[in-house]
Amino acid sequence: MYDSGKQEAALVLRTYSVEIEPPKHILPKTTSIEGKVKATYVHGKPVSGHLFMKFSVDQGHGNLVDVSTLHGIVSDGVAGFTVSIDKFEKTLGVDWFEENEEKRLLIEASVTEEATGSIENTTDNTAVFARSPYKIIFNQTVKYFKPGLPYDLKLAVTHVDNRPAGDIPVIMKVQAIDEKGVTIDLNNEKSAAKHAISNAFGDVYLTIDVPQHTKTVTINVRTNKPDILPEENKEETFTSHPYESSSRGYLAVREGRRGSLPFR
Repeated sequence: MYDSGKQEAALVLRTYSVEIEPPKHILPKTTSIEGKVKATYVHGKPVSGHLFMKFSVDQGHGNLVDVSTLHGIVSDGVAGFTVSIDKFEKTLGVDWFEENEEKRLLIEASVTEEATGSIENTTDNTAVFARSPYKIIFNQTVKYFKPGLPYDLKLAVTHVDNRPAGDIPVIMKVQAIDEKGVTIDLNNEKSAAKHAISNAFGDVYLTIDVPQHTKTVTINVRTNKPDILPEENKEETFTSHPYESSSRGYLAVREGRRGSLPFR
């Protein structure tokens, strides 16, 4: 017989939730991984209890390497955690960072409520081992230009966990190579296209006037954040080739832009 009272009681057992606030990324200069665990009752009050955590490197394809565990106390709904990077080197070897670049940190947390002994668990794998906090992505950039016509470019700046990175300054260097092998700078220090800033969606737009006899266009893009180490700024290069039309006729179509223009 179906007992609605027992069913409701089972649902009520989950009275609190656990959330991990990890670092966004782990860089080569990082000396310790720090963050918080929060435990909150469904009605909003903080939980007190005991905390157990496990830290692993998710190397993909189901391969997890356990690095460290820790015990702590959740007081007034919050517990901080710190794990030394030395533990990763001890477990994975001297070249651990190079071998695990772009891999993710898996954090598991279990909170045991002090009053009842009930346990709630959660996991997080959003923190990435990376040399830069940012990525530059050309997957929406048109691969081919039409010689003698404006070439509209779109690229994206994201955080390493793929969230859009808005308000990020970038420096762009655009060069063309003509049919004689001569390199031509398509922007200069006074050009608005030399310095740009990503909009709220992480997008950066650029329009290039391509000379008639251009064989390749190369776009070098580098983030220019002054508050991180120079080597932590991300740099990528994209090369475009001419679209060959049998009729030698071209139609230029421009893509709509999201948000306000990002040029300074």
